[in-house]
Amino acid sequence: MVDAHFAAYVALMGLLIVIPGPDMLMVTRTVLRSGRRAGFVVAWAWLPGSRPGPAHP
Repeated sequence: MVDAHFAAYVALMGLLIVIPGPDMLMVTRTVLRSGRRAGFVVAWAWLPGSRPGPAHP
């Protein structure tokens, strides 16, 4: 039988994987308010901040 804590953990992790993050919500809000072109600009502006930088020793 599966432990109740493990089942709750798996359910929570599955939910967190499906829910969009704040960046996706910002792009969606911009598209709905200002149109597709503005959403594209916001998505491209957000891109440099979401990439991992170079590894520092």
